[in-house]
Amino acid sequence: MQQIRKCLGVDIGGTSVKIAEVALEKNGARVTKLVSKDLGLLPGPMDKERINAILQAIRSLIKDNKISTKHTVFCLPGQTVFIRQLSGVPRTTEERLRNIIKYEARQLIPFALDNSVIEYQVFDYGDSAELKVLLAAVKKDIVADFMKVVAKTGLTPVMISVSSLALMNFHVFDATPYIDADAGREAKAAAHADKEAAGKAEAQSGKKKGFGFQMPKLSLTFGKKKTGGEEEAEESAAPGAAGEEEPAEQVLAEEPYEEVRAFVNAGAQTFDLVIARFGKHKMIGFPRSVPMAGNELTKSLHDKMGLGSFQEAEELKRSGTMVIMPGGEQEVNEKGGDLQASELATAWADHFVLDLRKSFDYYISQPDGMAVDTISLSGGQSHLPNLAAYVEDRLGIPTETKNDTQNTALMTERSEGAEKFSSYLIAMGLALSGVGLGKVSIDFLPADIKTLREFKKKNVEMFLLAGAIGGMIVMGYLSGMPTISRMTGWLNTHGKDLERISQNRQQLQEAKQGREATNTNVTALAKGIGDRSYWLEFLGVVESVKPPEVFVTRVSLGGDGHAEIDAESDNKGAISMFAEELEKQKDWIAGKTSIFAPVLKNSIFLKKPVDGFRITAKTIGKKTRLAPARVPLLPGQLTPTPSPTPQPGGGFGPGMMMPGMGPGGPNTF
Repeated sequence: MQQIRKCLGVDIGGTSVKIAEVALEKNGARVTKLVSKDLGLLPGPMDKERINAILQAIRSLIKDNKISTKHTVFCLPGQTVFIRQLSGVPRTTEERLRNIIKYEARQLIPFALDNSVIEYQVFDYGDSAELKVLLAAVKKDIVADFMKVVAKTGLTPVMISVSSLALMNFHVFDATPYIDADAGREAKAAAHADKEAAGKAEAQSGKKKGFGFQMPKLSLTFGKKKTGGEEEAEESAAPGAAGEEEPAEQVLAEEPYEEVRAFVNAGAQTFDLVIARFGKHKMIGFPRSVPMAGNELTKSLHDKMGLGSFQEAEELKRSGTMVIMPGGEQEVNEKGGDLQASELATAWADHFVLDLRKSFDYYISQPDGMAVDTISLSGGQSHLPNLAAYVEDRLGIPTETKNDTQNTALMTERSEGAEKFSSYLIAMGLALSGVGLGKVSIDFLPADIKTLREFKKKNVEMFLLAGAIGGMIVMGYLSGMPTISRMTGWLNTHGKDLERISQNRQQLQEAKQGREATNTNVTALAKGIGDRSYWLEFLGVVESVKPPEVFVTRVSLGGDGHAEIDAESDNKGAISMFAEELEKQKDWIAGKTSIFAPVLKNSIFLKKPVDGFRITAKTIGKKTRLAPARVPLLPGQLTPTPSPTPQPGGGFGPGMMMPGMGPGGPNTF
């Protein structure tokens, strides 16, 4: 991904949208905007009303705060993404490493691999034999639906991350100490020499390792390979490439010991947890997202206290509720809180602590697991009075609420009217990833969009090259035309310059031809995207109307729009319901659907007797550019065999084979 100097991070939550704008500077990164807007909706699914509210909130924040930046990093909710860390992966060739990761993915991912988008990142921490791999997977339809929302925001997506990984990226950058370049130059030169020596030794032994990614100022070296389903899109870019201004050189200071930290961002619908090991390397240990957070407490207040509306319960939670410390009931009265609401908040906090304890115990049980040393709380629910102290009391682990930055290289400017700082950590982590300062760079941006972005980048470079060459030609031409009387002398003096200009003109022509070829490729690619998008959207329609009792085993969509859906069900009523619901999709289905007579069989998927059936339909708007099918050839032939013709008196004409004969004679195969 090309170097971006300014980027937005958009965190779409359950009740609000938060935006952080980060600009890359010579001395670090500056947070120039922290803004948010409530959606004004009750908790619920991602329906049309919620999508419209999200789009309206984003557009309003962009307009009202005069934000001109278009490059944006979005994130998927952590609970929709499957994340696992693979340890002990052998150091091997890139091709074999991809095969190993695909095999592990098949064993670990809890949903069909063919219906998944898989991304992974390889971390090289210097072990001579092993690597660590962070594996992430999400269902294709989740990414497709999310990209429909992103496309309507008017922003330019440069990355689709995950909320828990964005939280990790913020804390890694914020907790990384720096020393001056002059003081650390000798240490950095020695490290570079060791790295070169290690590279030469690997080259001699025939081993390959992941490529190095030198982020601005953060000397975090790691390799990365990505894949989406069966397709793979590779991106690599080094900040400070040709034509880019490099930030001031800084050196990462190594920490004296390894500390295990837990970062918890408690939002409205979920809380994201990341356990990380902070020492010489900032290593992710265990990420998790739990669908239990602030809305659970608000709902409890609404139901058990008989409040008139969900909004009234939310106001009570924010203004009159606190977690009761052991023996601290008097504190509630002294601070004017509601005792019943506070008791409900304490019960919610007990559930919160229990989920944290389970996650910590699971991490400790892993082969490389360790006890958590500190907990850092953030998010809108982290400011519930006494929550941090209550968590520390129950777990016996030092706990704090993250209210400010600790790294002088991360400069913040609080926007007027912004919410509390800790609510924006995920948004800031997303924006930091966009400017190249994220350690974890799992990216679910569709591969075709990444490819188009690379083509556009090449077009810009080609245009700049052509402009530079054209400028040289014009300057050379003007400098040689003062007067005709001086032309002869000028030609004698500048003969070599003219030859060089001629060469530049040839280079300009080649540049134009290269640009035309690139435009042709982009046009062809753009045409192909339409068919792929149609296929994904059609699958989404089928999934949305399918009754729960129906299990789809195959979907086929022909180039002419003819669709076939093979499925199984033990409920005959669900079969007709499925066909009827498909017919109602007038924007997709033309006319009536047809159901082939169900056949009773034993399902290898459902492990019981079911009715297997097929539904056929004609879709609307499907176009194709596939060439007509060729005439099939028999084995060993170079041209189609003409049909045999009977001859007078019986038999077949010369050179003709009788039906059933192969090219080698009767009854040959």
